[in-house]
Amino acid sequence: MLLILLYRGEIRRPSFLDGTMGKFSLLLLGIGVIFALIIILLAVIDEYLNDHDS
Repeated sequence: MLLILLYRGEIRRPSFLDGTMGKFSLLLLGIGVIFALIIILLAVIDEYLNDHDS
C-alpha cells in the first residue's frame, strides 16, 4: 500500500507527466494496483474456503 501511495504522489507532480517517466510511473501504478487486487482476492477466497471447511 505504501508503494501505491508513493507512486500516486509522484504522478501528481507535473514534472513526472512529461516524457517517458510519467508513462513509467503510470505503468508501475497499474501493476501495483493489479497486484494488490490479486492478493486481496486470493486472501478473500482463502478465508472463504477455510471458513467453509471447518
